[in-house]
Amino acid sequence: MWFITVFEKLGEVYENGFPNLGSQKTWGYYSERENAVNALHDNLGDMREFMYNYAVIEKVDEGVMPLAYNRQWFKWDYNRIGYYEIEEPECVKHLTNFAIG
Repeated sequence: MWFITVFEKLGEVYENGFPNLGSQKTWGYYSERENAVNALHDNLGDMREFMYNYAVIEKVDEGVMPLAYNRQWFKWDYNRIGYYEIEEPECVKHLTNFAIG
């Protein structure tokens, strides 16, 4: 499944090396990657809620304690009124499993 999680912010890193993501929320999941991407492009269900500026989709297989992999990061685009693909931010490269973990 492809899980969609949104974050208030990215960039600021605590002394322990973990990023300050602010508020975060996992909105749901899709069996197909394309559907998760389209949901972010279209801001389905108003995932932005006027506060969530970043998002990630992660592929997570079923099971107990599965690892997330094959993820894509997104940033809110005010001109296109949706989330659009960005390069993975440095501050989260060492983390995994934002939706389930």
